[in-house]
Amino acid sequence: MIDLPEPRWIPYNSALSILLGSYFSEDWPEDHGSPGRTVRNFRESNPDSYVDEARAELDAVLALTSEDDLEAAFDEGWCSYYIDPDETTIREFLTWMARALAEPLDAAPSEPADWLLHQ
Repeated sequence: MIDLPEPRWIPYNSALSILLGSYFSEDWPEDHGSPGRTVRNFRESNPDSYVDEARAELDAVLALTSEDDLEAAFDEGWCSYYIDPDETTIREFLTWMARALAEPLDAAPSEPADWLLHQ
């Protein structure tokens, strides 16, 4: 794994940094197939308390981080998921992710594009 500078608002080895940096690594499409499946795999592979920790960290990031900081973090390689600015913003993607972390495991995984259509 490449050692990249971490954004000042996400602790190294936190649940959120593992979700974004490890599950959404450069190989995430081959490993998981879709963003929804990636989040689902994170949920299925970790205890509920760890998933709750990731969601709480994500909620805090969304509440306290500017759009410029979010863009800088993704530009630094914080997460290898490409967000097409013509389709969505980083904030919208992370908001979808927070909701996907809380959806029932017996439901089909939601996808960012599906979620954005209903906003």
